[in-house]
Amino acid sequence: MFTLVILSDTHRSQSYIDQVLDQVEKINPDQVWHLGDDYIDADCFIDRGYSVIRVPGTWRSEYQMASIDNRRYETILGWRFFLTHTPEAHFNDLMSDEDPSLVLKNADIDFFCHGHTHHPKFVREGNVWILNPGHLKEGDRRGYPPSYAILKITEENVSVSIRTLLTDETLHESICHRSHSRGD
Repeated sequence: MFTLVILSDTHRSQSYIDQVLDQVEKINPDQVWHLGDDYIDADCFIDRGYSVIRVPGTWRSEYQMASIDNRRYETILGWRFFLTHTPEAHFNDLMSDEDPSLVLKNADIDFFCHGHTHHPKFVREGNVWILNPGHLKEGDRRGYPPSYAILKITEENVSVSIRTLLTDETLHESICHRSHSRGD
């Protein structure tokens, strides 16, 4: 089993970053993914020895650096993931950036992972599961509690749990089976 923690929209909120780092240490994942805002916030996970994959948020300098992927694909135990900060194209995109809505429409992935909206969500659209782990921004006024996602991945299924940071409540929990993805 491969354990993955997905975070987004930390916005340099050091108190929340420290709290989620405590949770990550308890979970002891194989990898941590950060979906932007802010790219450098993932450094503390790297400093603690975690394997980290990250994409930048649209308003940071890293987003304009051709050497840093704004969007990327990852495969874990045969499951294909697309990582992006925004769920759609953004006017700060580089010319080489894929349009996320086209990636979703082509459905050649199992999971479409994004941040940006601060709204935790896990839904299925066609054969693709869309995951937004929520946000970890202190003082956020969009109405959603700070949250993050935990995925437990096997070749046969992916267990997804979106958890609140402050109360450790489960906002969403699902098990995705291989037979329901990409027409398999």
